[in-house]
Amino acid sequence: MTNNKPQSLPVDPLTTERTLEFDASPMLQQAYPSERAAPEWHCSVSLGFRTDIGVQRENNEDKFDAFDPETPSLLAQRGRFWAVADGMGGHAAGQRASEFGLRYVIKEYFKTKDPNASVALSNAISYANKQLVTATETHPAYQGMGSTLVAVTLIDDMATIANVGDSRVYFLRLGDEPKQLTVDHSWVEEQIRLGSLTREEAEQSKYRNVITRCLGMDGMPGPDMQTMKVQVGDIFILVSDGITRYFETDNIAAIVSGKSLSQAAMDLIDAANARGGADNSTCLLLRIDAITAWTQIGNRPLQDRTSDSVK
Repeated sequence: MTNNKPQSLPVDPLTTERTLEFDASPMLQQAYPSERAAPEWHCSVSLGFRTDIGVQRENNEDKFDAFDPETPSLLAQRGRFWAVADGMGGHAAGQRASEFGLRYVIKEYFKTKDPNASVALSNAISYANKQLVTATETHPAYQGMGSTLVAVTLIDDMATIANVGDSRVYFLRLGDEPKQLTVDHSWVEEQIRLGSLTREEAEQSKYRNVITRCLGMDGMPGPDMQTMKVQVGDIFILVSDGITRYFETDNIAAIVSGKSLSQAAMDLIDAANARGGADNSTCLLLRIDAITAWTQIGNRPLQDRTSDSVK
């Protein structure tokens, strides 16, 4: 006898997550172990951002996100968060990898009570990785799903940078040479370190898009982490490889310098598209405009304590 009973598909592990709103209220009620009631310093920042599908792709698997708490205690313990992610896996899988990877990181970072914010960020990224690994193991549509991630957090006057994959963070400081802060987790970068490829050969390699670490990778060793003290005028540039495949550090600095951040974001992506636009491209630019003692601004309304805006 033929069994005509319909075969049920595995439950989509992201369905519930996709239908839930991002509720920050549990975060805002956290009592953190160090019990800092407020930050010591507050950085006023300006932002510029843009994402683009590119010239040759049919969908955009890039994503950027941010979270800026209102409560002084949460600002003191976790600060503010900005990130760019580049999904892979094709169509819906890549889009969901970047979207939910970022969502998991943000929720876990601001929820966990570890007193060390850098450890909390690293653990949150590892947590997001486990969630995507579970999704790939339990749902056929997500096979091969993964995402890069670059994130910057700001607590007082200290920035923490985390990266997984080949999205990058560049850094501009007045009077200094522009820098690439992150190191790609890619096959060609490993070959450069081993002396098997030159930088020029790596740029031309057909394997340059093969990454060795990403969210959604079983056994992923965790992110690279670094912390630095910021100064007024510092600019962080978070970008996906739709931009970096066409430009070196000096080129990116030249495109960005002397412009408003929103114009710089637009020009970076327009320049990548003019070179071929072979991939989605995303950039988020963050500038430190002022560093002020919290005691001078803590009683002001939130909208007066921050200059977060696109200029």
